[in-house]
Amino acid sequence: MSWKDRFPKENRYFETDNGILYCADCLKILKKFPNESIDLVLTDPPYLKRYSYLYIETSKIFANILKNDTFAIYYASDYWFADIFPYMLNFLDYFYLFHLLLPGQNALIFPKNIIASAKTIIVLMKGKAKLLKRVRNVVVSPERKTGELHKWQQSVEPALFFIENFSNKDDIVLDCFLGSGTTAIACEKLNRRWIGIEINPEYCEIAKQRILREIRQLEIELKRN
Repeated sequence: MSWKDRFPKENRYFETDNGILYCADCLKILKKFPNESIDLVLTDPPYLKRYSYLYIETSKIFANILKNDTFAIYYASDYWFADIFPYMLNFLDYFYLFHLLLPGQNALIFPKNIIASAKTIIVLMKGKAKLLKRVRNVVVSPERKTGELHKWQQSVEPALFFIENFSNKDDIVLDCFLGSGTTAIACEKLNRRWIGIEINPEYCEIAKQRILREIRQLEIELKRN
């Protein structure tokens, strides 16, 4: 049996040897995932207040589908952090906060008059997860063109950092807000299995094409070596 056979067949938009992309509402399809089937969550939910419930609802689901002693990592907004964080801890345990520095990006947080040049990364855990090597809790993202493929597109480098340090080869990494496919790209580079979920068909197609380009590039590099 392939590892993919454990997961829902419906709503599959695209697959690679390493991954599955679903075009679906993550809150619906995640409830069909087997318990203790995911090794790492790395995801970036929308930040607006009306979407803050997604952090709470997904953490509740992750408590079931994550394997024991593993991590759930969220990109998050500091603005609504106090509103959501205590509720997330009803389902998963606190591990640590990381900070993603964003050179060249300065978002004015109105009306607080704060210029934000970094994102908070919430690292939660199920069980007693631990890191096998020392890592810094500050990650620097390269400058990126915001909105090039997705309004909230993240750089690949931070995803590589978190996936490499919080998972192992052949682990299954879940991103239930895949957007333009950054987490899947990082997984293909690091030889991790991945599951992405994106509700917008337009972004599913963008992610698919990005992933295909990455796979072709990796094949070229493999032949050169």
